[in-house]
Amino acid sequence: MDDEAYLSAEQRATKEDSRLPSQDADEGGPECTAEEEGKRPKAADGERRKVGRARGTSRERLPKSRILRGRFAFERVFRVGEHVRSGAVEAWLERGEEDLRVGFAVSARIRTKVRRNRARRRLREAFRRVQGEFQISGNLVLMALPGVVTTEWGAVLRDVQEVARKLRDRA
Repeated sequence: MDDEAYLSAEQRATKEDSRLPSQDADEGGPECTAEEEGKRPKAADGERRKVGRARGTSRERLPKSRILRGRFAFERVFRVGEHVRSGAVEAWLERGEEDLRVGFAVSARIRTKVRRNRARRRLREAFRRVQGEFQISGNLVLMALPGVVTTEWGAVLRDVQEVARKLRDRA
């Protein structure tokens, strides 16, 4: 066995801390080319975002306390709430004295999980953008109909705004 070499099991002390970037580390470099930009996936609202970018100010965010949760809460709103529809968005509102809590549902006519999740994300983002127009209190359920997935983003925003206007006018 002349072709075997001796390798020590001891590790040599390094001159630099291995956790710090070395001279070969990526220093940031250019963001991406226009060609690469077109290949990046779009967000729920149809816009492209940089990875890790903040999603907006805290004023625009939808706090967890304002999210309607639980099967029975949804069923109650569907059973006793007033119903309005605009384009690809339906809404049920159970009026009450407490702050507005909102739940997001997707029509069973949207078959695949990918489309259902995309519809829910688009509806949630549209509500987040126009939530100031919902000057109502109680429990609200917004339902995405099949058109939410294929309709352009501006039309989805207009549908949610129209739902808000209809519910305000009924008060």
